[in-house]
Amino acid sequence: MSLTEDGRKELIGAWQEWKTQTWDHPIVGREVPAGLLPVIQARILARHLRGELPGYLPWTAA
Repeated sequence: MSLTEDGRKELIGAWQEWKTQTWDHPIVGREVPAGLLPVIQARILARHLRGELPGYLPWTAA
């Protein structure tokens, strides 16, 4: 099964809109767009793995 052209456009549009939604991020201390959450979490994990942070705290929606 595959998407129609109209369905594909609607899906991509909804995804683009969702990515602009902002969420509070307790570690960063500010609101961040949903599209940046994976990048921020990857950087926090990298800091933990390098020993710069004592632990890794996953982001969860409040």
